[in-house]
Amino acid sequence: MTLALFIKCLYYLLPYYAFSHLLEKSYTRHGLGVHSYADDTQLYFHTAPEMVDNKVQRLVMCVEEIHQWMNANRLRLNEDKTQFIWLGTPHQLSEVQCQKISLRGVDIQISTEVTCLGVLLDSRLTFAPHVRRLSGKCFYHLRQLKTVRRSLTEDAATSLVHAFVTQRQRLRLEHDVSYTSVSYPNTSFA
Repeated sequence: MTLALFIKCLYYLLPYYAFSHLLEKSYTRHGLGVHSYADDTQLYFHTAPEMVDNKVQRLVMCVEEIHQWMNANRLRLNEDKTQFIWLGTPHQLSEVQCQKISLRGVDIQISTEVTCLGVLLDSRLTFAPHVRRLSGKCFYHLRQLKTVRRSLTEDAATSLVHAFVTQRQRLRLEHDVSYTSVSYPNTSFA
């Protein structure tokens, strides 16, 4: 069972290393994991359903520490973009009673889907919503080619479709590689 809390932070006035050092100290003290990319920070933990309340309390304390530090440094935690999701099997998800968490008086409801670096994650990690969204975008762009199809030869139309598909694959690969090198700098993937 994993809880992922997606926090959007505005810390453009602060050197990145100071903020990341604070995050490292705070999340380590509270037994949480963290991934950061640009101005997005994801706090997460793994737990059994019976330990959820304890872990959620630790998460709330960690976010409160970060919020206090950010306020002291004239920075802002963006509650409007904060999301909360449980990730697990259908059986695990059915055992969890926690339906919201309260961060500084703001109740954050459980989301069934969150976007992380352009990937739409659902609570069961089926990736079906992501595939539907991506397919819809691709079909939209392919349908746009229909407007110029009459002006193209068969070979030109085929080349255009191949270029479109290849470009989408290249962009996705570049995105995945840049995410891997930023989030996991000391990890090699085989």
